[in-house]
Amino acid sequence: MRKLLVILLMLSFGVGFAAEQHEPCGPIIVAKRSFIGQSGDMGPTTIFKVRKDGLYRVSLYETSETYTQPYFTLIWTDEYGLKIDGGGISAFPEIPLSTAGTVNAGQVVVHCLAGTKIQFTNTVYGQPTYNVYVTVEML
Repeated sequence: MRKLLVILLMLSFGVGFAAEQHEPCGPIIVAKRSFIGQSGDMGPTTIFKVRKDGLYRVSLYETSETYTQPYFTLIWTDEYGLKIDGGGISAFPEIPLSTAGTVNAGQVVVHCLAGTKIQFTNTVYGQPTYNVYVTVEML
C-alpha cells in the first residue's frame, strides 16, 4: 500500500510538473522599431536580423499630420533568394483620421532564412512629416 501511495504521489507530481513545461505558443515579437519625424524617403532600413529560418509577420503603421501617399517596399530573403515586394505593403488601404491626417497600415507574412535581414524602403510623395512603426513577429 505504501509503495502504491508513493508511486501515485510521484506520478501526480510528475504530471503536474510536466504540464507547466511547454513551448511558447502563438506569435513571438522579435523586433519593434519606430521612426519618428521622418520627412523624406527612407533608403533600405533594417528592421530585423533573422536568426532562425521561419515565417515572420511584418506589421507596419504609418501616420502623418497631412495627406500622404507613402509607397513601402519590403525586402527579405527566402530559400529562392532576395525578394523585393512593393505589392504587399504599398497596397495598404488608407484610413483617414481626420481632414488633417492620414493613417496607412497593414501586414505581410514572409518566409526568411537565418543570417538574412528583413528591411523596408519607402517613397513619400510631397514633403509631409510622418511616423512609421514596425513590428516583426515570428510565427
